Amino acid sequence: MSRRMITFINIAVGKRYAGATAHEKRVGNWLKQAGFKDVTFQPNGINNHPDWKARDGKKWIEIECKTSKKSEIMFNDTLPPKETLYVFSSEYHNDTMVFYGGDVFKKWIYRKIDEYKKQSKVLGDRFVKECLNNKRSNPFGFIPGNRCCLRQRGGASSDFFSAKTTLVNKARARNR
Repeated sequence: MSRRMITFINIAVGKRYAGATAHEKRVGNWLKQAGFKDVTFQPNGINNHPDWKARDGKKWIEIECKTSKKSEIMFNDTLPPKETLYVFSSEYHNDTMVFYGGDVFKKWIYRKIDEYKKQSKVLGDRFVKECLNNKRSNPFGFIPGNRCCLRQRGGASSDFFSAKTTLVNKARARNR
């Protein structure tokens, strides 16, 4: 990677909390401030990964913005890709940190989540079929939405920021 990425990480780390929309906007500003010229906001649409894509030499870097009012982080439908850089801002800590997806989740958790998604889909499909076949009890055709998410509960610490120094240092080391 490049000096630009190290500059970006250094700009982002330690900034005060900002809500989701403001956080996404400021991440774009930080990318430009760090010297990235070719940046794209929401290249795959508003609700799809990643929030930002920036060219660093010949390589494209995906950046995902996360915010939380608490100290925990939550990942929705997209499991954190290993090479995606996350910029996480916590209102509870009034702080911002960065990390790579691969530094948070080990390989076995990806396998377990894939297994969970497959089993959930089978169960969900069966339940949806039952709901839609029962037009008398369900005249408007409501069905449950089945979306995987990862929430932080327990582990070595329930405060994601307790690992800030370790994760930020790993992110910096990857870019040297």
